[in-house]
Amino acid sequence: MTSFEQASLIVSAVSALASAVAIIASVLTAFKVHQDQMQLSQRQLFVEIWPRLATLNDIDPAKAIGVDVITAVNVLELVALCWEGGMVDASVIRRAFGERFITMYDRVYSVLKLPPPINKSGAELLQENPAIGRLYDILKKESQERGALAPVGRA
Repeated sequence: MTSFEQASLIVSAVSALASAVAIIASVLTAFKVHQDQMQLSQRQLFVEIWPRLATLNDIDPAKAIGVDVITAVNVLELVALCWEGGMVDASVIRRAFGERFITMYDRVYSVLKLPPPINKSGAELLQENPAIGRLYDILKKESQERGALAPVGRA
């Protein structure tokens, strides 16, 4: 093999290596852009959900108003389904609505019986929407563990 052929082979190998590095960098960049776009989309959906969350009326379990309870259950279900489906950024829900979700759930759950035509308790309404209960359990557990000490030997 002549020195020209050797040089050509080395240049080809270096070019192939540079191309591989460029492809890897391109794939990583595309993946990062995709993740950022997905997070932006999730946060934009949260912005659309926010007015519903912000306008929920407070519920007094002893004097519950049927429309307010049904509206609260519907909004809790919307948030829970969006959370489960990955349509909203979970960290934003935790921060902006986590405690209010727990409080609203507890108040709806405490409603003993709504007047006709509903004729159901708050607990029955919540049981009809299992996604609400799953999200409640997650948020409640996180709330209870907030500030807890880690066992010795764990970081």
